[in-house]
Amino acid sequence: MTNNTPLISIVMPVYNAARFLYPCLNSVLAQTYKNWELLVVDDGSTDDSKKIIQEFVAKEHRIQLITKANEGVSIARNVALETANGQFVYFIDADDIVSPNALEIMVCAAVTYGATIVKADYQAIDEYDKPLFVNKKHLLRHKFAGKILNANDFDRKILMEEYFLWTCLFRMDVIRKYHIRFLPHCRLMEDADFIMNYLIYSERNIYIDALIYGYRKHIGAATSGRKDYNNDLKLIINHLYLMQELSYIKRLLCKIAISYYQEYSQMDKTYDLPPIKHGTILYQYAQKKLVFAHQIIDIYKFITRISILLRYRITMLLSIGR
Repeated sequence: MTNNTPLISIVMPVYNAARFLYPCLNSVLAQTYKNWELLVVDDGSTDDSKKIIQEFVAKEHRIQLITKANEGVSIARNVALETANGQFVYFIDADDIVSPNALEIMVCAAVTYGATIVKADYQAIDEYDKPLFVNKKHLLRHKFAGKILNANDFDRKILMEEYFLWTCLFRMDVIRKYHIRFLPHCRLMEDADFIMNYLIYSERNIYIDALIYGYRKHIGAATSGRKDYNNDLKLIINHLYLMQELSYIKRLLCKIAISYYQEYSQMDKTYDLPPIKHGTILYQYAQKKLVFAHQIIDIYKFITRISILLRYRITMLLSIGR
C-alpha cells in the first residue's frame, strides 16, 4: 500500500440476496482500482447466498466471508468494521452494482484533496440493470463539485436528505479514533445516523460529480414495502439528541421527529416528541400537536418536491443555453 494507492475495505452485508449476488460481486471484481478487500457478512441467510459467496471466495483471495446469525444490517456492518484493514471504507448493498471506475474516482479525490469523506452519485436501476428515473439532485449538486465543504454546508448542499452510504468513501482512521458505529438493531435511517456521527469529526468533505453506483429498485428490497419503524426512529433520536446544537443534526432530528409524528397520528396513537430547541416550523407544529399539522406537513413536502423539480428544470435549461 502507498499513499496514492491506499487499501479500500469494501463492506457488504448479505441477507437472502442470492438473486442479485452474481452481478453485484462481479461489479466489484471489475473495478479498475485493484487495491481492495471485500468483507462479505452473511447475516444468517437461508437461501443460496452463502454458497454463491463461497464460489467467489474460492477464486478471489481479496474476498473474505464472515458468517453470523441474523441480527440485522447494522450489526453486520459493525462486525465488518472490526475486521477492516483498509485506510478507507466503502459500503455496498448486495442487490446493487458498482460502476467499474467507482473506487478509482473516489480514491483519486480522497488523495488529491486530502478529503475525510468523498461523496459521488448514483443511478436508480431496475431488476435488469436498466436505468430508471433521473436523479434530479445529482444535477443540483453539480455546482459544488470539487469544493471542500464544512459539515453543515455538506449536509445542506450535497446530502440533501439522501443519506446513502454507497455513494460515500470514509476514512477508517476517523472511524477507529472516534469509534463510529451503526446503531444495533436499527433498520431504518441507520445510514443517516452513521453519516451524521461521522460528519462531527470530518473537516474536509467533498463531492465528485460522477455516477458510481447502480441503486436497484425492486420488490423485496429492504427499503420497499411498509413496516413499523417507530422504534428505529426512537433509537436515532435518543442517539443524536445530545448533539442537537449542531445545525445539521438538528435538521435530521426534526425530520425524524416529524416522520414519527406522522406514523403515530395515522394510527391514532398517543405520542410525545422530544423537545428540540429552535426546531423547524414543521417540527413545532407537530410537537405542539396543532390542528391540521399533518396536512400542513404534507403540503410542505409537496411544495419541496415541486421546488426541486423546478430547480432541476431551470438548471437543465441554463446548461443547454451555454
